[in-house]
Amino acid sequence: MTGRLTVTMDDRLAALVRDAAARETGGNVSEWLTRAATSRLLAADAAALAAWDAAHPDERSAELAEREAEREARWAEGDRGRGAA
Repeated sequence: MTGRLTVTMDDRLAALVRDAAARETGGNVSEWLTRAATSRLLAADAAALAAWDAAHPDERSAELAEREAEREARWAEGDRGRGAA
């Protein structure tokens, strides 16, 4: 599903966006803006996760240790990364 969105920006920025879209998406401004927004949102999520990790180091360490133990157990059982997550 897609939605329609109207965006207003100054002429100079609009020209830069059009130029970037021409280079990166064959001129598809909607696709370029979608990629830019997705990138910005993912960066914000990564920053929030990093902040949470920094504020909760014991929980993160325990989670990573648990995953590593699971990985080692699978390895010991003969699963060498063939499809198990």
